[in-house]
Amino acid sequence: PWTGAAGGMDPETKAFFRGLRDADPGNSTCIDCGTPSPQWATVSYGGYMCLTCSGVHRSLGVHLSFVRSVTMDTWNERQMKKMKVGGNGPLRQFFQEQGIPEDMPIPQKYNTKAAEYYRELIKAKAEGLELPAPPAPGAGAEQSDLYSSQSRAANNDPAPIYGGAPAAPSYHNSG
Repeated sequence: PWTGAAGGMDPETKAFFRGLRDADPGNSTCIDCGTPSPQWATVSYGGYMCLTCSGVHRSLGVHLSFVRSVTMDTWNERQMKKMKVGGNGPLRQFFQEQGIPEDMPIPQKYNTKAAEYYRELIKAKAEGLELPAPPAPGAGAEQSDLYSSQSRAANNDPAPIYGGAPAAPSYHNSG
């Protein structure tokens, strides 16, 4: 079912989110700070969050956390499947198992190898694809390669971002 912000969310989608909240009591609090009654979701992880934490997630970029309102935004079937296979309870448990501290700042937490794996896991479950291999034991809290690559690019480091040859040198006329 599709919903539209103009007329509010349709009753079926409202019931869908109400059912997910009731099925996992963890969905009744923000995944990152514990604030009650979260009104936002990270589709990438199938988790629910408060307005404040949703702003931090949005700042990470859609490649790390795609954020939607569970009361106002339009939802497509694929996004709803990700929410159905996710949930705050499983996400919290996974982070604990991977040694991700609950108080780890959001930008670091969602840029770990564990978070990268979990995004792929949610996608695979929702789309019926082969499940990805989990991170090596003890490696979950390490920064993901994607984050490290983007950090290098942001700092103008010529290291390759997605493999391949290093960036070509720039030839500036110095005199």
